Amino acid sequence: MQTTKKLVLGIMALFLLGLVSCEKETQESNNTIEGTYIGKLSTSNTLKSVSGDSIDEDATAIITMMDSSLIQLHCFGSQFDTTIQLNAYHYNDSIMVCLTDSNFVHTYGHMMGHGNGMMGNGMGMGGNHMAIDTTTAWGNHLWHNHSNSDMHFGGFSMMDKSFNYAFKMIDGHSIYYLHFKGTKK
Repeated sequence: MQTTKKLVLGIMALFLLGLVSCEKETQESNNTIEGTYIGKLSTSNTLKSVSGDSIDEDATAIITMMDSSLIQLHCFGSQFDTTIQLNAYHYNDSIMVCLTDSNFVHTYGHMMGHGNGMMGNGMGMGGNHMAIDTTTAWGNHLWHNHSNSDMHFGGFSMMDKSFNYAFKMIDGHSIYYLHFKGTKK
């Protein structure tokens, strides 16, 4: 009788442990940026898109974690398809992204680690001139790698599970942006 009771209690403990582990895994997977985002692509002449700039086109962004701070972004629609790698940085309830390697140098004109210690571009999206909090991964990245004129092109909101990114496009001598805005599927 004692052995049976111990066996039943042991099985129940293992079941409860498995149940809690599954719940924790689900919660963690809900907090990751990796996954598929369904949304729209729109065209704008400015980095910050203005509603009504163009007709929206259905688009998808697939985010794959390459390591703990490097992602691969594959974004595609009916007339657009590109894959790039981006560094990801935590910033409060968001995750901000920045270009890597030669894309970084081509866009900003200097290598990573050669910024001049920015004094106030905040999140970098359009230069909102907020003080930089270097205690966050994003603030530390801005301080060490960017100058005041450097712009950033997107990020993730962990609150509403959304992703936005502005792809800088060049057509001859004209610059325009394709803005992706989507939510996690």
